[in-house]
Amino acid sequence: MIARLRHLVPFATLLNIYRSLIEPYISYGLIAWGQAANIHLNKILILQKRALRLMYFADSKAHSAPLFVHSRILPVTMLYYLLVSFMMHDINNHHVPSNISMLFTHSEQVHHHFTRFSAAGNLYVKTSRTNQLLFSFARIGVRVWNSIPMKLRIKNRTPFKRELKNRLLKLMEIEEMNVDLRCTEICKHLSAS
Repeated sequence: MIARLRHLVPFATLLNIYRSLIEPYISYGLIAWGQAANIHLNKILILQKRALRLMYFADSKAHSAPLFVHSRILPVTMLYYLLVSFMMHDINNHHVPSNISMLFTHSEQVHHHFTRFSAAGNLYVKTSRTNQLLFSFARIGVRVWNSIPMKLRIKNRTPFKRELKNRLLKLMEIEEMNVDLRCTEICKHLSAS
C-alpha cells in the first residue's frame, strides 16, 4: 500500500497511514509478546525498515536508523520498552487493576532500613530461577522502571510519555547502528544517562 501511495500523496500522509494502519498492529499486545525471540522480532523490524525506506524513497540497503529518527517512529524493541514504561508509570500511580499492581513490590517494603536503592523509589528485583520468569513482564517491568531516572518518573503521564520517547529517539541517534537494541540494553543505556 505504501509503495503505491508514495507517488500520489505527501510524506505526512504516508506517516499518518503508517501510524494508523501499521503501528497499531505492531503495538497490540506488545507488552505480552515483546520479549519474544529475536528471530520473531526481526521479521517485524525488517517490515518496519522496508516501510520507512519506501516512504523516504531510499535504497533497499540504506541505513534505517536516520529514517526512524527523522520520522519519530520507534523500532519494535524500543516500542516495547516505551509501552512497558507507560504501564509501569500507570502501576506506580495506581491506575491499573490490583492484580497487576500486586506483581510489584517497592524496595522500601522489603528493606526496613535506609538504602539508596529504596530511597530512589525503585522496585524490588525478585530472583528468577528460569529464563521464562526472568523475561516475564513482572521482571522486565521492574528493570525498565528502575532504569528510568527519578526526575522523569515523577512527571505526569503526558510529559512522561513525551520525554521518554525523546530520550529513546536520542539514544537511537547516538547508537545509530543498533535499531534492534533489546530491552535490557536500552535499560543500561538510559540508566547511564
